[in-house]
Amino acid sequence: MASRILPVQIHELSSEDQDLFDRENGGPLRAIPLVFKSQGVNRPLTPSDSRAENTNKTLYRDQINKTANAVEEILSVLTAKPQAASQQKDKNEPRPSSSLRKTPNWFWSELLRRNIFRAAFSYLVLALAALQLIRLLVSWIGLSDQLTILASWILGLFFPVAMTMAWLYEMSPGGFIRIDSQESAGNPYLPSQKKPFTGGLIAVLVILIIVLFFVKPPSPNKPVALPQKSIAVIPFENRSEDPKDAYLAEALTNEIINRLTVLSDLRVYKTNSRNYDTIAMTLDVLTLLTGTVQRTGDTVLITAQLVELPKKNNIWGKTFTKRTRDMMAIRSDVAERIADVLKIKITEVEQGRLNHRPTENATAYEYYLRGRKLYEYQKNDSNDLAIQKFKDAIALDHEYASAWAGLADAYGQMGPRYGRELFWADSSLSAGKRAVLLDTTLSDAFKGLAHAYASMNRYDTAAILLRKAVQLDPNNAKAVGNLGTDCMLNGDLTEALRWEKKAVWLDRKNPIPYHIVGWIYRWLGDLPQAETWFKKSMELDPNVSIWDNYELLAYCLVGQGRSGEAMELIQTVVSPDSTDSRRLETAGLIAHFAGDKVQAKNYFQRSIDHNPSFKDDLITVSPIGLGQILLEEGNKVDAEMYLARTLEVNLRELQKNTLDDDPAFYVSAIYAIKGNRQESLIYLKKAIEFKWIDYAKFVDGPWFARYRNDPEFLAIIDGLRKKIEVMRVQAEGL
Repeated sequence: MASRILPVQIHELSSEDQDLFDRENGGPLRAIPLVFKSQGVNRPLTPSDSRAENTNKTLYRDQINKTANAVEEILSVLTAKPQAASQQKDKNEPRPSSSLRKTPNWFWSELLRRNIFRAAFSYLVLALAALQLIRLLVSWIGLSDQLTILASWILGLFFPVAMTMAWLYEMSPGGFIRIDSQESAGNPYLPSQKKPFTGGLIAVLVILIIVLFFVKPPSPNKPVALPQKSIAVIPFENRSEDPKDAYLAEALTNEIINRLTVLSDLRVYKTNSRNYDTIAMTLDVLTLLTGTVQRTGDTVLITAQLVELPKKNNIWGKTFTKRTRDMMAIRSDVAERIADVLKIKITEVEQGRLNHRPTENATAYEYYLRGRKLYEYQKNDSNDLAIQKFKDAIALDHEYASAWAGLADAYGQMGPRYGRELFWADSSLSAGKRAVLLDTTLSDAFKGLAHAYASMNRYDTAAILLRKAVQLDPNNAKAVGNLGTDCMLNGDLTEALRWEKKAVWLDRKNPIPYHIVGWIYRWLGDLPQAETWFKKSMELDPNVSIWDNYELLAYCLVGQGRSGEAMELIQTVVSPDSTDSRRLETAGLIAHFAGDKVQAKNYFQRSIDHNPSFKDDLITVSPIGLGQILLEEGNKVDAEMYLARTLEVNLRELQKNTLDDDPAFYVSAIYAIKGNRQESLIYLKKAIEFKWIDYAKFVDGPWFARYRNDPEFLAIIDGLRKKIEVMRVQAEGL
């Protein structure tokens, strides 16, 4: 048996024995002569054993040692169990082995014998190396990051496959063999050879993995990104004796910020906080600019100081003494000095923009600054004064683009906000076009022109212009806020919220972005959140310039069953002798939604009386509310007069292919008030096509009261709710 299985010939066999063996085994004996000479038979193999010394170049390095140990094992088995040989009937049956006996430590012993741990470690190291290589290729070539994720999943899924193969197979001189086969018993390979890639190469791979993972080389196609410089600007403090000169400090702050944003390598923030630690922590900036402005007659004393954060070290400071007419030069001086201190390279284009003077006329510049300050009061009379100041600036310098842009903004407020004649929209459009024509790099010029188009309900065109304004000056808080408002009016509430919250961040003392954020949350159906933002806007607006804060807050309160609280807001919006058409209309809407028809009728009538353009005014809703109340009182003649005229105006606007949703919604509301169900349904669907989403006006408002439980109307509103819910989920992370 030993002669048949092992590579050794047992001599002195008789011919009878040979014949018997041949018959039983189906073939003759095949002997392999020993050709490798060695002293002794029990010495272990050593690295010096070489096939080069073997005449036949056989694979076993010491035939004697192999044979002797095998014979010893066979004898020990036969001695222990003499019947084992007779039980082995199939010559190809696996040899008996102690490793196959199921002992308590059998599985652990098999893991060690089959080198599973070595294979697992090798697989993990190679997988990490492959994953890092893929990650680097993704970075270098610019492929999608999803490729790295896909590779991670593939490598993870193949790990159990690799471990199964390691359990079943090993490498031998003849290739891969089963570990429980006869060939495995005589496999001369070392453990590191039986499992490929598990030898000394592992140490090298481990070092390589560490280098690849912790020392990331720069991309060959992209320059190394350097940390961007950053600065926060605190509004300059007014130290003039006359409080009216406060506009100079505020204007200078804004002008310096505008100049700093020209530098592409500098991130600029405006903050109203004066706590250096808070600024450093919340804005993540490295430097802080602050200063003072003091005006005495025609002389202006300006100090500017640059502070290093978080150390609070003064790294630069300068005092400027200028005449009022020379103030424009300070903006560029400060910006250039900051660039020098922070080691920011100014390009030729940026230098040209820094040196650009919007006007050479100092008086025109001061008129413009006063006009901007008056415009920001957001009041009817102050807006008129702002228009006059902008006109005064233009009279002195007809090519003053900033003044034309300011004029476009102020004209654009006349109709929508203050209920004035409709022709002001045309004036806004003309001024905005003039501003853009004079300076195509001025962010405020595109913002002013966008304001004109928005006042004409051309929100699609306004959006394009506002994106251009933001591109020219990403820190133009008003352009950013207007873009958010435009997105909201176009029905994209998630995008609107993103832009509007950025506007809040850029100018935290401006109540308007807070107001718009509250408006967006009301449309999203999150009334408590909306209420919070409206109240914050009111805190920042003690003069009640944003009176529609109260209208929208009232809608939130009515929606939560708090109509009494809503009615209390009216006294803040209007005074007993108010003549402001828009404010009076707001008071009427609050009363109408809260269910107080008597007060609603009074305020709607007063609003109409003080609106010279109410017959052709697309924005006013007072005739609709008054018409409904008169109809309910039985005054059909007067009700028809108001409702029919407003219906005609809105239908005429729809015939112009407007994209504004208000005309379709108001037509639907008028038909609902008049009891024309089918026409109301048609125009409600059309309003939704035009991106109308304020379904709370249907649910809580008085106009659709008779159809509030109508199945077809409810189906339309439920579809709108689902659409809003999707946007609400998207907005939760903002």
